[in-house]
Amino acid sequence: MKMAENLYSLFDTTTETHWWFVGRRKIVLSLARQIIGGITQPVIVDVGCGAGATLKELEKLGSVTGVDISPRAVGYCRTRGCRRVCLVEEESLPLGDNKISLIVSLDVLEHLDHDYLHLREYHRILKDDGKILLTVPALPWLWSSHDVANHHRRRYTRTHLRKLLEREGWKIEKLSYFCTILFPLIMVIRLISKGVNKTIKSYNADWNFKIPGFGINWLFAKIFASEAFWFSRGGFPIGSSLLAVCRKSGDQGIRLSGDQVIRVSGDQGIRGSGDQGIRRSGWPSLAT
Repeated sequence: MKMAENLYSLFDTTTETHWWFVGRRKIVLSLARQIIGGITQPVIVDVGCGAGATLKELEKLGSVTGVDISPRAVGYCRTRGCRRVCLVEEESLPLGDNKISLIVSLDVLEHLDHDYLHLREYHRILKDDGKILLTVPALPWLWSSHDVANHHRRRYTRTHLRKLLEREGWKIEKLSYFCTILFPLIMVIRLISKGVNKTIKSYNADWNFKIPGFGINWLFAKIFASEAFWFSRGGFPIGSSLLAVCRKSGDQGIRLSGDQVIRVSGDQGIRGSGDQGIRRSGWPSLAT
C-alpha cells in the first residue's frame, strides 16, 4: 500500500537532515559497504527509494537503480540528481532474473498486504550469491497513529520476521533490532501519543518529522548512527526497528495456503489446474 502523497513531500524536506533518516542512512551504508566489499562492479537496487537521499549515497558504491511506486517520489529522486530511477507496480520489479548483487529495502515490507510476494521478487532478481539488506518497524505494541498515517499494515517482532524470511527460503546472516539507544525515549513518546490521539480526531504526521532544535537533532543523529559500530560486533536485543541481512538461497518457498510451503529451484514452475501456473518470469533488465 502506497503512503499518503503528502508524506512524500514531508520526507523530501526532512530526509537529509532529520536525525532518524541521517542515522539510519549511516547504519545502512556502513553495512552495504561491508556486503559489497570485494565485489567488482556491484549492481544495487534501492527498493522504495523514497525521496532519494539514500539512493544518492548508494550511487557511490556501484551501479544503482532506484525504484518506487510513487511518481512524486521518483520526481524527488530525479531532482536530487539520482541517475537511474523508475516507477514500478507494488509487487513486481521490472528487472531481469539473477542480475542484482544487493537489494536495499528500507521500511517497505510493512506497507504490503502480502510481504512474502515482495521477498519472492527479491529472490528472483538477485544473483546466486546476492543479498538483501532490509529494515522494518518493530514491536506491534508500539503501533500508533504514526503507523496509520504511514499506511503500515503491521509492525514486526524478530521472531515474526525470522519465520517469514526462513519460510521464503532466505539464509539469514544478520537479524537484529536497532534504534536501541534512543528506544526508551521513543517508547515513552509513542505510548504518550497513543493516549493523546484517543482524545483528538485527526493526526498530524508533521509532528513526528519536525527537526528538533537546540542541537538535539545533531545529537540524536550521532547517537543513532553510532549503532553502526555495534552491528559489526553483534546486534541489539530490543529497538523500535528491525534490520536483516540475508543471502539468496537456491531454494525458494512458495506458500499455497495457510502455512503450506513448496520449495522450487532454478526455473521450476508449480502447475495448477488447466494451464495456470506459478513460474519465475523474466523482465526486461534495467541492470546491466
